[in-house]
Amino acid sequence: MAEQKKLFLLDAFALIYRAYFAFGNNQRYNSKGLNTSAMLGFTNTLLEVLEKQKPTHIAVVFDAPTTTNRELEFSDYKAGRHEMPEDIRIALPYIKQIIEAFKIPMLLKDGFEGYLTKPIDEDMLNQIICDHSPQLPVSRDKSKSTFEHSPAPFDSTRLDWTLALQRAGGKAELANEMLNMLLLSVPETLNLLNQAITSEDCPQVLSVIHKFHGACCYTGVPKLKTLAETIETSLKNECTLENIEPELFELQDELENLLVDANIDLTNK
Repeated sequence: MAEQKKLFLLDAFALIYRAYFAFGNNQRYNSKGLNTSAMLGFTNTLLEVLEKQKPTHIAVVFDAPTTTNRELEFSDYKAGRHEMPEDIRIALPYIKQIIEAFKIPMLLKDGFEGYLTKPIDEDMLNQIICDHSPQLPVSRDKSKSTFEHSPAPFDSTRLDWTLALQRAGGKAELANEMLNMLLLSVPETLNLLNQAITSEDCPQVLSVIHKFHGACCYTGVPKLKTLAETIETSLKNECTLENIEPELFELQDELENLLVDANIDLTNK
């Protein structure tokens, strides 16, 4: 019987950040004062994958240092993120040496045109592997849709169910899960937004909008996403709440109407 092949692609920066922050206030240092938290955590995770999962193929994927298509299309794509901690920046060369010592290839390539939904869809991963492996045949006709035939969970002009399915890799169950997560977050979003607007707390409004904007990216609510993006961009450009008052009111109305369409009683939330 042929050995079952198992491929692992490790997201380098996701593991490095998780390893670093997992130590919290108990960061690890060597005798020379070098913070080794990211290196230790990353190595432990790598060893766990190798020993427990026993992959036949493995690689570590790093973000390319060049500007991505997302940043070209939306200049504020990473504007809400903090700068990389200096301890992580210093640790990167050491972590790459660790990966080399394990003889594991590192992948770093700019201009990649594909994407994978989260959680990663197996069919899409297989297709991307075929697309980028000349020795493998294309596994399916790209002109044919692989989306499951599934009706929208409710009727609403605010919901683009085809887009929701697309962002869920064609999986109806995942699309419903992502939509439900957004819907469950709406009451809290409205409450926090109302509080921040009443107190004229621009940073808090930005924080609430930024989080909601991110949630919109995983499902099919294009108008809500556009409104959130407009408000977020304006606030990052030091726009006052008064200047974006129409957009804020419209977003609040749209959120409340979405809950009505979904038959969710806001008064009980």
